[in-house]
Amino acid sequence: MKIFKKSLLIVVSLLLCVTVLTQTATAAFWGNKTLYLKDIKIIYADSEKEAEDQLPDGYKLLEGNLNEGTGELGVYICYSTTENPDEAITDIKAMHESGGFERTDFKASLNDAIEGVYGLAKEMTTAINEFIQNYNNGVPAAVYAKEALDYFQYDANTLLGDFMISGKGTYQDYGRMILMCHEDILNPILSLLALGVQQ
Repeated sequence: MKIFKKSLLIVVSLLLCVTVLTQTATAAFWGNKTLYLKDIKIIYADSEKEAEDQLPDGYKLLEGNLNEGTGELGVYICYSTTENPDEAITDIKAMHESGGFERTDFKASLNDAIEGVYGLAKEMTTAINEFIQNYNNGVPAAVYAKEALDYFQYDANTLLGDFMISGKGTYQDYGRMILMCHEDILNPILSLLALGVQQ
């Protein structure tokens, strides 16, 4: 089935986009005030303390070194806010050098990634329906796949194999599962589901 041939890179792209955009919300309530994100700057420093020392007036530092673990100079983000909505950031674009400059539209990337994840989830739902039918018919591959899927938890109270054969899942449920799974976990789940749809 197409579901098992699709690249999971779009999932990774979505997670990265969601991480960036959720940490740069355009407005936040502070007491009785609504504060809008006004500006973002990057600081290069050897430590968070050094980054704090370089903060421009009126800026706050986001915790965490974006270059952590690379052995290179630290990269930190700071931001300023405003109460004036006309000064608010309404769009974010990133540029990176790779034989010239390429502009990335995060909003478009996020929308494409969401479509990819939920497209995969809808195909997953179709595959799960076949898996349920095979399991109910006692197909050995589906029985084995269900037992193997039960090594994974769907939530605190339910094993993944049990949830899948319950027939209660929707493509939104599987979309959330995809977003929550690390690729190293998602790959074996998809492989076992592929086994479960075999006759």
